[in-house]
Amino acid sequence: MNWETFFLDNLSLIERVIAFVCRKFGLSGADAEDFASASKLKIIENDYAVLRKFEQKATLATYLTTVVERHYLDQKIHEWGKWRPSMRARQGGDAAIFLERLVSRDGLGIAEASTIVRQKFTELDDRALERLAALIVVRQPRRQSSVERTEEIREPASEASAEEELLNGEREIAARRAAAVL
Repeated sequence: MNWETFFLDNLSLIERVIAFVCRKFGLSGADAEDFASASKLKIIENDYAVLRKFEQKATLATYLTTVVERHYLDQKIHEWGKWRPSMRARQGGDAAIFLERLVSRDGLGIAEASTIVRQKFTELDDRALERLAALIVVRQPRRQSSVERTEEIREPASEASAEEELLNGEREIAARRAAAVL
């Protein structure tokens, strides 16, 4: 079977599935476009391996939905990392794990997280919550990489044309060079 032809024949279905997954996870605009491109690339890579693995145990739409959703989740795990409870929280039980998740992963303060834990685990009193709070490990959030700007980008004047802006910029550079020489 020619998998490229199969891909192109089902491209509208693939795009509908990707749009569905984008809506499901709240992606829009440029994020949705980037994800759509990455998803199509995922389907195409390794000589259409995703399509070759399709065994027709479900409809193609269902299969592709699962593949694209997993791709989204894999991307998020790659970006953010996968949260796991600490050993101390696991030893403290479900309430300790829940408290640690609220504080470490979701970024809530101890007081706010304790209130939420108290609502879910009604059998806990203040002392028990304090013991659980002592167990949890507060982790530093992952460092996000950022792009540094090396120069300021000026807003174009509303009345000047792009050509005039370019000429003005070139004149400024020439004036700086001349001043540096003097």
